[in-house]
Amino acid sequence: MYKKFLALLTTAFLLSSLLGACSRRTPTLTNFQGQRIYQIMTDRFYDGDPSNNATGAAFTYSEDKLEDFRLMHGGDWQGIIDKLDYIKDMGYTAIWISPISDPQLWSCPDENGKQMPTAYHGYHTYDPYRANRYFGAENPDTSKAKLKELVDKCHQAGLRVIFDVVPNHVGDYIKGVGKDAHYSQSSSVLPGTQLQPVAPFNNLNWYHNLGPIDWSKERPHNASSDKMLFTHDLGELDDINYDVPEAKAAMFKSIKYWFDYCHADAARVDAVKCLRPEICGELEKYLAVPTFGENFDSSPKFISRWLGQDRETGMLDFPLFMAIVDCFAQGKNFSIMRDLFAKDHYYGDHINDMVTFIDNHDRNRFLTEAHNQVPRLQNALAFLFTVRGVPCVFQGTEQNRGNADGKIMSGGMPDIWNRWCMVTKDQDGKVIHDYFRTDTDTYKLVAALNKLRGDERALSCGKQTELLVENNVYAFSRQTDKPQEEIICAFNNSDKVQDVEVPLADKSKLTAGAELQNVFAPEEKVKVSDSGVRINLPPQGYKIYRLSR
Repeated sequence: MYKKFLALLTTAFLLSSLLGACSRRTPTLTNFQGQRIYQIMTDRFYDGDPSNNATGAAFTYSEDKLEDFRLMHGGDWQGIIDKLDYIKDMGYTAIWISPISDPQLWSCPDENGKQMPTAYHGYHTYDPYRANRYFGAENPDTSKAKLKELVDKCHQAGLRVIFDVVPNHVGDYIKGVGKDAHYSQSSSVLPGTQLQPVAPFNNLNWYHNLGPIDWSKERPHNASSDKMLFTHDLGELDDINYDVPEAKAAMFKSIKYWFDYCHADAARVDAVKCLRPEICGELEKYLAVPTFGENFDSSPKFISRWLGQDRETGMLDFPLFMAIVDCFAQGKNFSIMRDLFAKDHYYGDHINDMVTFIDNHDRNRFLTEAHNQVPRLQNALAFLFTVRGVPCVFQGTEQNRGNADGKIMSGGMPDIWNRWCMVTKDQDGKVIHDYFRTDTDTYKLVAALNKLRGDERALSCGKQTELLVENNVYAFSRQTDKPQEEIICAFNNSDKVQDVEVPLADKSKLTAGAELQNVFAPEEKVKVSDSGVRINLPPQGYKIYRLSR
């Protein structure tokens, strides 16, 4: 009896150990609170395996002219694996990587028969069930295994992995609209071949075939403009018709396939403005992981339609992004921030699931918006890591570099020069500059901010309370149910010293006589008075305080 009991106990122990190991190896998420995300554009990150690089006209090492930024540059999943220490040492808890499916490499010919390489970024899908050959390997099984290896090694390093998923569309294959819709019959790059996605996605009846969205008619948002967004092509990309049950089922299954195989932890959902909110909610439920959506819009009320019960867990916070650029890059009045935060009620209980950012792969680099003033960049980063929501930083921001050409992109080119490689090479592949430096002041600041956010519970999940709004000064408190965890944050977006009295009465749990210390300069201490706390802010600078320890 004793031996049988011992055997059962041993079996239970081994099973428990195995499950525990799996749990540690594969972190799980129910929401995004407490996460700190590093966004990676795979092709522009690091070339860890040159054998999978595209060839011929689709590939270049050079970043000298605009057309170079439309081509593939060689970054891959092995490159991310090779640089995990670089990411982990900055203190991030998660990475968000480019779409993983095999991409459409060449566009449909235009009316003159010209084609362009299009999908180094991964958002134009060719085969949803094949792991990207240019990020993994030419052999489908080898490529699939490499993606799984990336996820496994991230989990071993304590990093969650967020897959970028594209349910709204595939690539650009269909010409004509309505009854005239047809697949392009030939390719100037591959003569005699049809350009179309792999089966079963090569079914014309699975798409709306109504032509591109007319963005001039997007506003005001109403039933008519919504219908246009939901049924027309984003650019020229073939728009899935979710009223066709077979199309919906096929797209959902093709996305879930990768989560079941790789055990990624969450999803960023592309172009949700073009998907009905309930579709996004159904997808999150089907994937059984939290998701956050991309909806490039300035209205909290509008984007909140995709957030919450039976919708998505989080959203990319574009309204806050725009306010950060206005206030921290351009130095505009902080009343912009006050007016925006007054609308936080639209996000309800998901306020700390909103994914916040100062730049990304679709927007100008913040440093270019800030006219190359690094103090403005660092001020904005300090704000990003202390304000409510989930901070997300685009690769390379920590390297003090703006757009590759140093100019603001606008109009139809908001996503060209911002997508430079972390290792810059000449046309022959010789390294010109390596942007994986760990000694830049901003890399060190991001590491310190990540640590602070991880150490202070109030910054991850605390309530945000506005304390002071002036033309050039903004201050707020982050509070939990424990008064000793409160954090006071103040920011100055002017080029002059600002000495201000920050009122705390009725807004803070701190009491008169309490001593606060600057988290990044502990020797600097201030006392709370009956009227609040006096803070001296350097030009384009910030102070973050907690109770003295």
